[in-house]
Amino acid sequence: MMLTRNDALACLDKALSFVSADTATASLHGHEKAATRFSDNAISQNLVQEDLGLQVAVAFGDRRGVAKGNALSEEAMRETVRRAEALARISPRIPRPCRRSRRPRRLAIAR
Repeated sequence: MMLTRNDALACLDKALSFVSADTATASLHGHEKAATRFSDNAISQNLVQEDLGLQVAVAFGDRRGVAKGNALSEEAMRETVRRAEALARISPRIPRPCRRSRRPRRLAIAR
């Protein structure tokens, strides 16, 4: 199932509408696999598989959670968002990086 740009944006907007976290990002990922089987110098099977998935990352302050799903129904998107938010609520806080000084400091070494 390939989506047009407008369909993809509508899907992402729908998924983000279910979010109650402080911040969130959503992305769609898709791929197609194909295989052809031969028997007696003739094609015996031709297989094509398309897969489209949704990834939602949310944050409650310093707690983050990410969930993925491969169904794009409204209920499936709602469940993907719910799982990401549940993971964010139970995840440990991510410490903020220390600020670096703009210029390196030289330390005096006592001998």
